[in-house]
Amino acid sequence: MNRTEISGGLVRDPELTYMERSGSALCEITLAVNGARYNFEERQQEVTTSYIAIKAWGSLAEELAEADVSKGDELLVIGELEQRTIEKRDKSKESKTHVKALGFHVVRRRGAGPWRRAGAARH
Repeated sequence: MNRTEISGGLVRDPELTYMERSGSALCEITLAVNGARYNFEERQQEVTTSYIAIKAWGSLAEELAEADVSKGDELLVIGELEQRTIEKRDKSKESKTHVKALGFHVVRRRGAGPWRRAGAARH
């Protein structure tokens, strides 16, 4: 089974384009996902960041583009890993991996603390 869940912050605003031949919508985003690893030489935990490319197609692409999300917002994306091999001009091959989005959820909007939800009254 090829399923993955990625939670992280948007690196930039979503980019919506339409394919020239088919007219199909494509929305591309990148999520910054933090992790940790132990550095044995320094004897301490280090924060690591991975940048995950995500592509949404069709009506999901349009829904993501219209979700009013922007750089810094945190999303949860459910999808499938896809890998492509590209032949470059110099005839060398390069492998690229991304997540094909099947669904998403806005976890937190930039500037909103974890205690505040959209529309909540301020005290």
